[in-house]
Amino acid sequence: MVRLRRRPSRRASSELDGLVLAQFVGAINRPLSAYDLCERIGREGNPIAPAQVYRTLNRLVERGAVHRVESLSAYVRSVHAIDIVSICADCHRVTLDAAPEISDLVRGTAAANGFEVHHSVVEVFGHCTICRSEEAKSDNGPDEGRPSPPTDQV
Repeated sequence: MVRLRRRPSRRASSELDGLVLAQFVGAINRPLSAYDLCERIGREGNPIAPAQVYRTLNRLVERGAVHRVESLSAYVRSVHAIDIVSICADCHRVTLDAAPEISDLVRGTAAANGFEVHHSVVEVFGHCTICRSEEAKSDNGPDEGRPSPPTDQV
């Protein structure tokens, strides 16, 4: 028996935009790759080709509705101008912030070198407060598996 794979139907741009944007509702501060989006949308009974997702994401990035986190090759929902992206090295949670002073510094430095900037975003890696607090809990918890401090014997 030959099984035919259901082919994604042609959809209007606005429908595709809605399908993709809906996936970011429960993923606040969690970047999603294009393939994550394909999988999530497909699970809802709306098969979608990766090419459709990439075209939709490009359109949403141009409109400022979605931001691409370059170093993770993933996307997050955007609600304001973004100059700096802070990325947790442990859980990959991101925060997006407007920091015009950083953008001005980057543009000024580039201009001093004869370079015209069209767009810039600074991405920084570190550890979010949640991961830091979990690490602190494990550091202050029981000393299982840790060597005991030396004791003085007389």
